[in-house]
Amino acid sequence: MIIDSHVHLDNYYYNQRIPLEKRLFNLKKIMKTNNISKSIIIADIDGGENGPSMQELVKLLKNEKNILLVGTIKITKHNQKDLNELRDLLVKKRIIGIKLYPGYENFYPFENLKF
Repeated sequence: MIIDSHVHLDNYYYNQRIPLEKRLFNLKKIMKTNNISKSIIIADIDGGENGPSMQELVKLLKNEKNILLVGTIKITKHNQKDLNELRDLLVKKRIIGIKLYPGYENFYPFENLKF
């Protein structure tokens, strides 16, 4: 079994807009061509123009069995609603984990963070 453990569905073609569904289609085609059994997509911390939000990915991947999603949260800018959403997605098994970004945000993983 081959698992690609770090996938993004960002739009890397900045001169054209590739629909999110087409990016998913392309990922599935690449998986099939390369005998990849599962892929784990990591949501971008901010989403934005080139990267889909975590909510968009949750909706897109709702019926996908071989494509899993890791949620994200901005540690330096979150609220209770964000935490509740992540907890709900974990409980409902819509995401398989949470990625933190100490390389992009100003915190250390060993800090006693307030949630």
